[in-house]
Amino acid sequence: MTAEWSDKIHELFGYMVLTLIGFRMIWGVFGPPTSRFKHLVPTLRSIKDHVGNLINQNIQHATGHNPLGALMVIILLSTLSIAGITGYLSQTDAFWGYEWMNDLHEATGELSLALVGIHLCGVAVMSIIEGQNLISRIWIKYPSR
Repeated sequence: MTAEWSDKIHELFGYMVLTLIGFRMIWGVFGPPTSRFKHLVPTLRSIKDHVGNLINQNIQHATGHNPLGALMVIILLSTLSIAGITGYLSQTDAFWGYEWMNDLHEATGELSLALVGIHLCGVAVMSIIEGQNLISRIWIKYPSR
């Protein structure tokens, strides 16, 4: 969307997204246990079990992301990374003017927007189903002094 308004703003947002992804990668290695990648990657079995539990209304409260949420995080990190990297590369001498690079950048950017919307809807639905405010759980709570 920002490419329509200003190339400079679009480029700035692209670098911001790549910086945030870099931070998330570091957080996935050194952050709290529920944020680490070793706990984030769901198995096919855990996804099937989670979907089955949702269908049967057997709600399991997850510490951290549930299997579908974890899968969405991985997909979002991947598509946003591809969008950011292809955006950067399309401006380099090596890839300047390659239409497929621009097409991939645009497709992954638009896919990312759709996925963010799906993710937010999923968080809202799971907050209602589980009867808890999942949004509030993302904020780091520091003990009062």
